[in-house]
Amino acid sequence: MISIRTLARSAACVAVIGMNIPMISAEIVPVSQTAHVQIVDIALVNGMLQGQLLSTTGHGLSKSTIELRAAGERVAETKTEQNGAFQFPVMKTGLYEITSPNKTVLVRTWQHGTAPPQAKSTLLITDGSVVRGQGSGFPLAQIGLLGVTGAAIGVGVSEGNKDTNKPNSP
Repeated sequence: MISIRTLARSAACVAVIGMNIPMISAEIVPVSQTAHVQIVDIALVNGMLQGQLLSTTGHGLSKSTIELRAAGERVAETKTEQNGAFQFPVMKTGLYEITSPNKTVLVRTWQHGTAPPQAKSTLLITDGSVVRGQGSGFPLAQIGLLGVTGAAIGVGVSEGNKDTNKPNSP
């Protein structure tokens, strides 16, 4: 006969499994599909927009072409230096596109002293996709949760199968 205790343990095991199902079935979505357009505020230094083009490993990319565009039209073009540094003279503050070989960044330029507190003096561009550590491709957390769930079920079954009706005398 199944006892109430065994039923309670089984219900607890089913609840643990039910809590894990959404995590197991969750889809890993690349950042590029969910990211919105971001505008970076840049404070000009002596009328120059300064930046640096970096690889995904953080090294400067030399001799890469960088374009400065305003309203979709090319305003200037330059090549990066040995450490990936580049700069453009900017006569008029406003919204610009900075285009590297693999990325386009929107920047809003400000004259010195008028920029908001979050404005940077140097634009850093990472040329390529950056993985932000929210999915390694191997679901270790899900596998761990399944292991804990399996252990909980095993304990519940083994406890439920114990013979609790032992005779008091031999």
